[in-house]
Amino acid sequence: MGKSRSIKDALVQVLSEIQNGDEPAFVEVTDSTSKDFEGYPSVRVLPNYIENNKGSMSENDRDVWFQVVVHLKLEDVTKVQSETIDQMYDLTDLIMDTLDEADFNNTLEKKDSTIGTYIMDADRADWDVVESKGGALLMLVIGVQVSYSKDLDNGVN
Repeated sequence: MGKSRSIKDALVQVLSEIQNGDEPAFVEVTDSTSKDFEGYPSVRVLPNYIENNKGSMSENDRDVWFQVVVHLKLEDVTKVQSETIDQMYDLTDLIMDTLDEADFNNTLEKKDSTIGTYIMDADRADWDVVESKGGALLMLVIGVQVSYSKDLDNGVN
């Protein structure tokens, strides 16, 4: 399995373990867009892009970008209730705090030792009100970047 996929799988695990008080923060955390949600709030970890930069003749610096997408159900796209907005603020803080702590504590590598040394950054959270086949949603998209170096000399990551 490739390192990008290992990072994505570990990221899904970390987000699945987030608690909001004594309860799981999310009904569902997935890396798929092919199925309907089981309930709300739900999270999808989706690919964004991968950058590969020469660090030296024998090393490349790789950045794997993801979109962490959270959905909350709304009654109507023109009526965003303050309770829903407050809930999204809380979920945004929970996710960003968890990702900051996961970077500091090397949590992804603890989930999968093949990941090795990395730097993770959740750089931005954007909100939008969208209409979906399931109705109106408040959507949060958090950009997550995971950077690591790949040693080309001996194939070791």
